[in-house]
Amino acid sequence: MASSGKQLDYAKHHWQQWLLIGCVSLLTSSAFMTGDSTSVGEGLMTWPLWAWFGLLLSWAVFHVRCRDGMLRVDRTLLLLLASVAVMFVSFLVTRGTGDERVSLNGLWQWVGFATVFTLCLQCLRPGREMRAIVVVMLAAATAIACVGIYDSLVQIPNLRMEYFNSNEMGRMGMLQQAGIGDAAIGSPARYHFESRLQSPEPFVTFSLTNSLAGFLAPWLLIILGMIITTQRTCLSRSIIAKSLTLVFLISVCLLLTKSRSAWCAVLLGAAYLTAVQFKVGRQRIARGLCLSGVLLAVAVGCAWFTNRLDMKILSEASNSLLYRLEYWRSSMAMVADHWLWGVGAGNFRDAYMAYKLPAASEAIADPHNAILEIWTSFGTLVALLMLAVFGIAIKRIFKPVAVNFPAQAEVSSTKIFMGGALGIVLAIFMDALGPGLIPDRVLYVGFPIFAIVIYLLQDWVKNGELTRVQLGGAFVVWLFNLSMQSGISVPGVSITGWMLLAMLLNCEGKSSAAAATLTAGHKKFGRNQMGMILVGALLVLGTFHVTGHHPVTQSAAHLLDARYYNGQGQSGRAMKSVDAAIAADPASARAYDLKTNMLFHRLAQNLTSAGMTDYLTAMEKVKLVHANSHPLHITLAQQCFVIYQATDEKIWLQRAVELTKKEVELFPSSAYSWGRLAVFESILGSATAVATAKQALELNEQNPHLEFKLENRRCIELDYQAWKLQSNISINNAKSLEQLVQEVRKEQ
Repeated sequence: MASSGKQLDYAKHHWQQWLLIGCVSLLTSSAFMTGDSTSVGEGLMTWPLWAWFGLLLSWAVFHVRCRDGMLRVDRTLLLLLASVAVMFVSFLVTRGTGDERVSLNGLWQWVGFATVFTLCLQCLRPGREMRAIVVVMLAAATAIACVGIYDSLVQIPNLRMEYFNSNEMGRMGMLQQAGIGDAAIGSPARYHFESRLQSPEPFVTFSLTNSLAGFLAPWLLIILGMIITTQRTCLSRSIIAKSLTLVFLISVCLLLTKSRSAWCAVLLGAAYLTAVQFKVGRQRIARGLCLSGVLLAVAVGCAWFTNRLDMKILSEASNSLLYRLEYWRSSMAMVADHWLWGVGAGNFRDAYMAYKLPAASEAIADPHNAILEIWTSFGTLVALLMLAVFGIAIKRIFKPVAVNFPAQAEVSSTKIFMGGALGIVLAIFMDALGPGLIPDRVLYVGFPIFAIVIYLLQDWVKNGELTRVQLGGAFVVWLFNLSMQSGISVPGVSITGWMLLAMLLNCEGKSSAAAATLTAGHKKFGRNQMGMILVGALLVLGTFHVTGHHPVTQSAAHLLDARYYNGQGQSGRAMKSVDAAIAADPASARAYDLKTNMLFHRLAQNLTSAGMTDYLTAMEKVKLVHANSHPLHITLAQQCFVIYQATDEKIWLQRAVELTKKEVELFPSSAYSWGRLAVFESILGSATAVATAKQALELNEQNPHLEFKLENRRCIELDYQAWKLQSNISINNAKSLEQLVQEVRKEQ
């Protein structure tokens, strides 16, 4: 009996350490494999989610096999699981109103966030293990910060020099590599590409520099907390010196992002640390703040003298706030119309166009506020549940609940560190399988920094202190930053927050001397109950594989083949691959969109009635799958107009008018859509053309953004150079859209 008990204890420890190492690896990989909400909709999280759900299944198997039903239960976990259940209802209600694949991928990502929080709450125990995990994440943040500094000082200037020193042919090649479809001089897509190229803000693997700042800010506060809470021991000076080095590196990168909301969040967190710790040790607080202040001043000086900071940072702050107010105003109008179930996950970008103000700066993918993003996507009930989750979390910062953990052998720090290193390799592997690709410099710059930071902070892991104050301050920084900008749907940013929340809730925990005793914060589940949890985990993994992982990965592989064959001029094989992609994932609009474009360009070579019939069929299907996409209708309308120019068949002009009217319906404040509609209606002989032209010019006056002015837009902005047109369309290149609309207006 004693021997079997020892074997069971060994099996438990073996399972527990591998579960923890797997959790650390996936947490680390989330920092390196990142993107935005658009990337998530395209399947960025397909492989990471499969790994997280697989880890959840392994965790459930462990508890059933080892007959250990002691689980960490908290109200925040129950509320989050309830919100995910309501999200499923929201998806079913809003299904068919947007891009179903994007919506489904967004829903599965939230299931993944709930899984991350569940596993972190169960596996991240207070003490040396948690400090080791924090060091791994600090090493990841420092590595990414160093890559960001390298990008801002070396990579971006070199790329900018290469682009602007090239001739037009070279620039067109770089634009095509960046996926810019409309590369004409003055086009909005090219304007934004060149503006971003001239901006030194780094983004590393993140799609937006603000998202990078949102990831770095909480970890910067953790390091500041390490400096303040370090006791007067023989190791204190060494730890403080190492911590100050990390503060300098991360703060420099954070300054380079020019994210004012992240800066304000860090200042708020620092004020919280100071206020809470002031009575504990005033001298220590003063010393830590003075050292950090001096170092931050040096960081600001370095950024200033390298021309990465200027007074525009402050002067443009009011404009940035006004833009956000515009986003929030439009988002609240969306909430008023879809208050119960929202517009569906991933559908905000399409739905926002109907509410976008004429003077708003850009077509955003999210409302730049975490609660508003949840509210617009899933409705009021989910928003209230998530507010309850965050509210309880903030309450726990000031009024913690004691949690006792069953005693168990600790996992060695070395294994946790190895799990973090494995996470970087895992991120590279999963990113290569998905739509993204981690830059090589992340390896040769980031990986050595990652290893060095872990080596430097080993003393803190053994003898340091990770307090509720530090974790609470970092969580407040994360939450405040997300209230001012996007990020709740960015994997690297969001997973950081859920991990910090789990650590905060577990931070008051202590190991119990009696492992079999029911401990505070835990609940004993019977074997039948654990069996139900196991079945639930298996159901989640299986359902995700069938509805998410398999169709997305198969369709992506076929689309990759289709683009390759199409680039090689093998249109037949390319079309077969596109059809295979559609068969693999009928819910995705990407394959339908590619097929429509391929058929359009095929018509340029052979304008037959059969080809036009195939194109019409594909056009109707892509409209059905992605009915509310404004960019899609822009493309289809222009394609129909080009076909009209080539055939002189009035039916194609009528289709162009109908599609453009749908554009206007989807984006009523778009001067560009109204302007093109006026031109098309004028050619068709419609009596409403003059009124439409007036509306276009009025909206154009309300738009303060030069790149979107009609004087810088063309009537047809897609590639039609391969077409042999019977009617001369070159006038649209010689004249701006504003000139064409003015001509229509004068017809009155």
